[in-house]
Amino acid sequence: MGAWKQDERWALAVVATAIVAGLALRIAAGTGALWLDEAWSAVFARDAGTPLGILWLINHDNNHHLNTLWMQLVGFDAPPLLQRGLAIASGTLTIAVAAAIGWRRSPLAGAITAGLFALSPALVCYGSEARGYAPMLLAFATAVLLVDRWLAAPERAPGAASLAMALGLGLLAQATIVFGLAALLGWAVIERRRVVGPDTVAREMLRIFGPALLTMGVIVALMWLAAHMSATGFAVGGVQPHSWAGWAHALSQLLHYTLGLPPLVGAVVPLMLLLAPRSRLRDLALWSAIAFPLVLALLALPNSMMPRYYLVGSVGLLLWLGEWLAQLAERGARARAAVGVALLAGAVAMLATDRLLIRDQRGDPGQAIAAMATLAPRGTTVVVHRDRETAVLDAAAAARGYPLEVRVAPCPAAPFVLVDRDGDHPFPAHVRACGHAYAVVAERRAQGLSGLHWQLLRRSD
Repeated sequence: MGAWKQDERWALAVVATAIVAGLALRIAAGTGALWLDEAWSAVFARDAGTPLGILWLINHDNNHHLNTLWMQLVGFDAPPLLQRGLAIASGTLTIAVAAAIGWRRSPLAGAITAGLFALSPALVCYGSEARGYAPMLLAFATAVLLVDRWLAAPERAPGAASLAMALGLGLLAQATIVFGLAALLGWAVIERRRVVGPDTVAREMLRIFGPALLTMGVIVALMWLAAHMSATGFAVGGVQPHSWAGWAHALSQLLHYTLGLPPLVGAVVPLMLLLAPRSRLRDLALWSAIAFPLVLALLALPNSMMPRYYLVGSVGLLLWLGEWLAQLAERGARARAAVGVALLAGAVAMLATDRLLIRDQRGDPGQAIAAMATLAPRGTTVVVHRDRETAVLDAAAAARGYPLEVRVAPCPAAPFVLVDRDGDHPFPAHVRACGHAYAVVAERRAQGLSGLHWQLLRRSD
């Protein structure tokens, strides 16, 4: 008993350290100015005026309601770190919830799981971004904990009300919690169908998930009504048709940033998942990280090349990985040494990728404002090639308190021009506007799952 208590205290210390480290990484990754989607969320929050306006007036897929409410509360000109406060807090709390899920297996599993969630670059990225993905993942992890408890003791009260609250808040955070609901429901059906017949499973699922489905249905109905009453209807930032190449690239990219490993090396982990002994968390990972993305691809849903759509799979994979590594470590001294080496190498790989995210700050548009403030301290005018960048520069200038006029029309010639690019698209070799040549004065490129590439050019004369 004494040795057990000592191991438990050691594991608690590791969990606490992981939570503090995860918070520090998310703060460090959230200091740059808001990038494109974050900036438009800030504009939506400002223009909505009231909390009711967030539900009723912003009929856009970039309106992640809880995050938009937070951004409205802190204000359009708040420091970016404060605007990302909800995401940072949610991402940090998710580490604790994940540790609790692992702890149900063993203190060692809880400690390893906490470390994985603290350092995972994908979770650091979305846990430091002023959007709804971090609160959604917190809601999903909480729902996993609730369902896991019930699956371990199905004779107990299922906590259906708590599950409905978690998934309802998750839907208000980000709509992709619907993918999480599908993963949870499939997981629960698989687990219980081994024990009871199909009729009993159907009744159990209705009892467990019925209140959650009702809650989410009411929320969706309110969103639909708001869009239906709007003159413009519901707007979507962009829709791209499904392609298998895009889908595969999205999963490869998400796997890379989930584990911090090169895609070919990281692919070993899903392979080990397929070969590992059965457990509840393995079943969750199989469904959320492998089967569910495959179902989405077979349905040929649009925007299937977006890595963030599969974030619930990252959660399932990391939960299983924490459990599996802890089980391996219990097989003897050599196994413990091997697991220790693997964890050390994984931590180094994750931290190296985290370092890139922290260095790049999603392309940090604030550096464009800093460059203009140096060259034109009293304020200036900048022209953007695409009107989508107006929100980015407005938000960055407001946070700095810098007088800036942003125009889309190129003439008359402004002192500055900002050009942005997506992906690997090159910047123009020469930029002229209204008969004037412009020279580059600042440039940033982003690495990671989010970000913006831009060049700031100054009129040569």
